[in-house]
Amino acid sequence: MRENIRGYRIVLTADRTLMSEYAGNIFFGFSTSAPRGFIPDWVYYRYVCPPVRARGKGEAVFAPYSLRKIEAVLLRYGFKPNEVIVAHPDHLDKVINERTRVVAITVMDPLGVGPVTSMFTNLFGGEAYDAYNFRKLMSSEVFTRYDLRIVVGGPGAWQLADEGAQKEFGIDTVVIGEAENVVGPLFDDAVKGNSLPRLVEGTTVSVEDMPNIVKPSICCLIEVARGCGRGCKFCSPTLLRSRCRSIQDIIEEAKVNVRAGKSVVILHSEDVFRYKARGVYPNPTAVEELFRSVFNVEGVKNVSVSHGCFTSILSAPGMLPNISEIMNLGRRNWRAYEVGLETGSPRLVKDHMEGKCKPFKPEDWPEIVKQATGISNDAYWMPVSTLVMGLPGEGADDVMKTLELIDDLEDFRIMFYPLFFVPMGRLSGEDYFTKEKMLPEHFELFFKCWEINLRQWPRTFNDLSVNYNFIQKAFVKLLLSRGVSISLKAIKKNRESLRTGKPFWIGKNEFQMLWHLGDIEKGGEKG
Repeated sequence: MRENIRGYRIVLTADRTLMSEYAGNIFFGFSTSAPRGFIPDWVYYRYVCPPVRARGKGEAVFAPYSLRKIEAVLLRYGFKPNEVIVAHPDHLDKVINERTRVVAITVMDPLGVGPVTSMFTNLFGGEAYDAYNFRKLMSSEVFTRYDLRIVVGGPGAWQLADEGAQKEFGIDTVVIGEAENVVGPLFDDAVKGNSLPRLVEGTTVSVEDMPNIVKPSICCLIEVARGCGRGCKFCSPTLLRSRCRSIQDIIEEAKVNVRAGKSVVILHSEDVFRYKARGVYPNPTAVEELFRSVFNVEGVKNVSVSHGCFTSILSAPGMLPNISEIMNLGRRNWRAYEVGLETGSPRLVKDHMEGKCKPFKPEDWPEIVKQATGISNDAYWMPVSTLVMGLPGEGADDVMKTLELIDDLEDFRIMFYPLFFVPMGRLSGEDYFTKEKMLPEHFELFFKCWEINLRQWPRTFNDLSVNYNFIQKAFVKLLLSRGVSISLKAIKKNRESLRTGKPFWIGKNEFQMLWHLGDIEKGGEKG
């Protein structure tokens, strides 16, 4: 047993953008990738990204799931509860003192080079909220006041693996990958003052090595499975073997959140609808049991998911309607899930993400997307779809196929978020996609997607933002209405300029391109 050392030897925290529940609408978390300046900071941080509460001397009442997991790992390793705290970033000066030895920080997109952020900042200019707040956190004076070891991990830690980035931000160690098997000994060395490695590669862990969280997570997020296994070349999680946690462990974590006053649970994995799947084939019985079990936890009123996959939904077409029946979904009670559409080009699907369409074929991909979206909408689920612009080898014809698919889906309830390709996974040696590489077809895709999204936003906000009070809801609806109107007018003006070869502006950047395909709504061909 470890000696019971008084005080917080280990402080776990995150930047301000990760310490928000976005008033219960987790998809508003995408807003952290937008450049600062479009709305005043006080509006953003009060209404879009309000902070989680702090209690006592600065403990965060709710925290990112990744921090809660590390907290549980350290307690299981042998650290005492009075040695470890998950701290609110606005109150670090109340938590960190001469007894503190380690500050561990989880990051999502610390340098602003992730797919969503890089697209927004590349097109509009400026610095995104996530990168700005990470830089602000790392420049905190309290970090230099004491003799501390700074350890960084989380989904965005890969951005800080470079030695130069570590020196710039004063980071001692960066942990890449799954951390459960490495953070105990690492933090033990840090507390004892032993030397630390600059970089630590986490190992793939078993379900048994994933301890249950002991305090509530932001948005009541609960991990049901880890890894994917579909093997998309441009993605890291898809390269990891899929492992499913037991329903009992998931229920226990739901109860932890319910005891903290939560009633809306979000089940998280790369594809929740593949829970306990048989290879690429879903296991509807297991998925339905998962939802039924969580929904029946006393105090749980709503269950949602973070991610799904079109092929899982189409492979078991009765699964989603059954889940909706379990949760009493209906016309005034929808759910949403994030999903990778990525491209409408079967050729690119075959080249880069063939596993995503299994058990179907790459040439079936557009039809898979359309049918799965129809099944989703009929069951009161809305796909929130990502698209990747600039996949290696993508040409104008590939973008046109994506545009044709978007046209076919326009009457469905679905959103599209075009992103810039970022070299990751098996394509880590490729170049970043930038605004300089955009074809006219890419601009048309960008405009088309955002036209659809903007028209969907007010209705989606109404259906999904369950935790806003009356005043907050009225203010955000007014803000949305005004923002949507201005943005739709700007898109219309820029599209006209694009098609006539006139200059147009996006943010601080001026573009001038000639659209060669004629009237895109009629599917014109290059002349």
